[in-house]
Amino acid sequence: MGMKPRDPSGRPLTLALPKGRILEVLAEIFGRVGLDISKVGKDRKLVYDLGRFVVILVRASDVPTYVAGGAADIGVAGYDVLKESDTDLFQPLDLQIAKCRMIVAKQEATPLPAARDHFRIATKYPRTAKEWVEENNYTADIMKLSGSVELGPLVGLADYIVDITETGSTLKANGLTECEHLFDISSRLVVNRSSWHLHKKEINSLITKLARKIK
Repeated sequence: MGMKPRDPSGRPLTLALPKGRILEVLAEIFGRVGLDISKVGKDRKLVYDLGRFVVILVRASDVPTYVAGGAADIGVAGYDVLKESDTDLFQPLDLQIAKCRMIVAKQEATPLPAARDHFRIATKYPRTAKEWVEENNYTADIMKLSGSVELGPLVGLADYIVDITETGSTLKANGLTECEHLFDISSRLVVNRSSWHLHKKEINSLITKLARKIK
């Protein structure tokens, strides 16, 4: 049976998806419930009218902003992005994809962090790093980087990094070792809270169908 994810006014629901490799995985998942997004991201377009849905392509870190701001009703975002954005979104479903973990890493010779020490952290996730520092009563300077944070300890910019890793191969290649596992990460379906109340039937139908098809 085909889905009919339109609100009572006939407006298609808007779905914010992250650009990049994850689109191929999402195409397979959404295809299981009759939503064909196989052509999304194959050209330079950013908005795709699929009839039942309008899909907008955004940077992964911007998905929570688009959904929380009402530009999209539904989105897909990694748990790392959601924690860092600290937006008030309904998170009804873990899609069990794009799995990795948030870790603290250091050079082998660097001692483990201690509450009495003052140290420096390089990270793309300053909110997450700050939370870890405060929870452990550490004292630290947190420096936000946009590029490869692994470089920080190698050139003396930082003592530790807070970053995501999947296999640890990049850490190993740069002489770094994981010293603390903060939390596991996977991609979640997120929903604007107003959209959830206004279009609960349509959105819940999608969630239910996806939940049945997740391996």
